[in-house]
Amino acid sequence: MDPDPIIGTSVAGYSIESVLGRGAMGVVYVARQDSPTRRVALKLINPAFAGDEVFRRRFLREATAAAAIEHPHILPVYAAGGSNGILFIAMRLVDGYDLREILRGPTELPVERVARITGQIGEALDAAHARGLVHRDVKPGNVLVTRQQDADDADFCYLTDFGVSTWTASSAAAITLTGQMVGTASYVAPEQIEGRSVDGRADQYSLGCVLYECLTGRAPFSGRQAAAILYAHLHEQPPPPSSIRPDLPTGVDDVTDRALRKAPDERYTSCRELAHDLREALGGPTRPPAKVPLATAPGRAPPPRSVGRSRRVSIVAVATVILVAVAGAVLLGARDRGSTPGGSPSVAAPTLIREGVQATASRTAPSSRDAAGNPVTYVPANVVDGNVQTAWRTPGDGHGQSVSLIFDQPIDVVRIGLIPGYAKTDPQTGANRFLQDRIIRAVAYQIPGLPNTRQTFEPLPVPQFVELRATTSRITVKILATTKPAGLDYTAISEIYVYGYPQ
Repeated sequence: MDPDPIIGTSVAGYSIESVLGRGAMGVVYVARQDSPTRRVALKLINPAFAGDEVFRRRFLREATAAAAIEHPHILPVYAAGGSNGILFIAMRLVDGYDLREILRGPTELPVERVARITGQIGEALDAAHARGLVHRDVKPGNVLVTRQQDADDADFCYLTDFGVSTWTASSAAAITLTGQMVGTASYVAPEQIEGRSVDGRADQYSLGCVLYECLTGRAPFSGRQAAAILYAHLHEQPPPPSSIRPDLPTGVDDVTDRALRKAPDERYTSCRELAHDLREALGGPTRPPAKVPLATAPGRAPPPRSVGRSRRVSIVAVATVILVAVAGAVLLGARDRGSTPGGSPSVAAPTLIREGVQATASRTAPSSRDAAGNPVTYVPANVVDGNVQTAWRTPGDGHGQSVSLIFDQPIDVVRIGLIPGYAKTDPQTGANRFLQDRIIRAVAYQIPGLPNTRQTFEPLPVPQFVELRATTSRITVKILATTKPAGLDYTAISEIYVYGYPQ
């Protein structure tokens, strides 16, 4: 991997030393400030966003508001602004782990620890809400857990990324029929999904999702594709935590149920009230012990290093994962994915990326009904839902229209392809809709910081691929050319396939 060209340079008076992390809005660096002399976590915003004047104004306004909040459990923001066209935000550099890493550990969290973490983050949110600031992306990855010798609690938590998550439809965001939504699918409130106005009760819902995961080891609707998770937030109730972890006191189910109510008015009046009821519930009666180790829960990852051992410097100022393209996407070589029994290196097959990817389109055809009277929608999410019988469609010839794939974490992409039309048979007439629609002849794959990659297609309703080696969290597919219509004047993509290695 090529060295980051930013390292060793100076931005806005900060000397860049090393990379801390990469996320949806930019790259976070360890940097040194001369006056006052200190090391900071410096986030440089992706130029693709910084060039948007509306985003720039909103970012500066919200980052300034975040910097004005003084609370022990909100990660301090030292400064935010622009320098030579680069937007930046400087924050305290903290030694610790994010809660996401801790939840990947092999054992369940003690309920006392869950109560401490929930209470501290709830305090931070209430303080922000009192200042009129809504976070909109509360999740384990935005909770930094550290230890302070002079703190009463063994865990000392910081809530991070105010001022960025509020205004950005990032890699963890989703697009609904009503428009753009900011948030992460596993933790987002129903009113955010529907595009309605939000207040602190949306953050409380997200905190309820984080609490649920701390108690059970899994987010409320985990194990589904993103579109199904969003649907569940709108229409379903998650299983009670005690059904997953039977040793929990029975009152805990009532706390999570109220925090995760679909209607904001039915939730708690504050995060403090939620934390209070949680502490009360944890002191109540439990079911007969039939403990289920969370290490057996689906999707549990290998444990990270213990917070108490050899802690590394980290910052969770990156709320959502971003394009590595702040400094240019990095071309890949062969990836060593382990070794054979004889000790020689082996390369694992790339993964088809289905989970943790959202889609947004420049234009989408309106929903309709097919010949059998069944409702059909053409939301962008159809291009990554794994079902070639659905599609994203745009009216007319589609020239210049685009669909963007936004990943929850950077992907080392190996190849990409798509089905260049609506690969569906009419349920009543049996007509081949691939031949009725316009067929895409060429597209451009766009990754910020890299030249476009062009692909041309044969008129066949099958996936067709090109090699595309880059590390990125965003790929835009722009339509360059199509055939003439043969019945229905639409342009469609039934499915986009991305193969690679999640970082």
